[in-house]
Amino acid sequence: MGYDPHTCQFTDFELTDSRDAERLDRFAQTADEIRIADRGFGSRPECIRSLAFGEADYIVRVYWRGLRWLTAEGMRFDMMDFLRGLDCGKNGETTVMIGNSGNKKAGAPFPARLIAVSLPPEKALISKTRLLSENRRKGRVVQAETLEAAGHVLLLTSLSEDEYSAEQVADCYRLRWQIELAFKRLKSLLHLDALRAKEPELAKAWIFANLLAAFLIDDIIQPSLDFPPR
Repeated sequence: MGYDPHTCQFTDFELTDSRDAERLDRFAQTADEIRIADRGFGSRPECIRSLAFGEADYIVRVYWRGLRWLTAEGMRFDMMDFLRGLDCGKNGETTVMIGNSGNKKAGAPFPARLIAVSLPPEKALISKTRLLSENRRKGRVVQAETLEAAGHVLLLTSLSEDEYSAEQVADCYRLRWQIELAFKRLKSLLHLDALRAKEPELAKAWIFANLLAAFLIDDIIQPSLDFPPR
């Protein structure tokens, strides 16, 4: 599904089965749009590449070691050295190459703008505490580097530095909260997370009917925009 935070409306929808994974290029791209995606796409270079060479721009949140980071010369890019080299509490950016990590679908390495947004101390503490709690629950040990990197939000984008500063890119990414709320509404109000039909064709009809209702509600309500929370 596609969602436009500017109009607060869903824009595209395609129903697939479990064999067809989510993609960032599922819907037609236009030159005036910026596609925003969370870390679920940030470890899939083939997804990012589809936008890097498409008409639309993109902002994707990434893990510090979720991709094969390379320098312009094709050498290994040390993410932790980059983060440790930033002034305390300051944002930073650089240009990197994204390697294919052995995945042929990802194609040849391609360039991208990497932005590191430093979290305020209180938010960095919340991020690290959440990370420790989640991994403790799953019986995992958190690497020291992972905990250190949790003090930053890492964004990969195709937006040029001349047109968008690092702060503006971060502000654009914050619009993602509207997307999350939109999907939460689908689950809480229309109960789309509880499929009431098991037979495939009946299940499809049930999903289509409920989404049609959601789209009609969007057209009727037309909510006004608000600033994203910080």
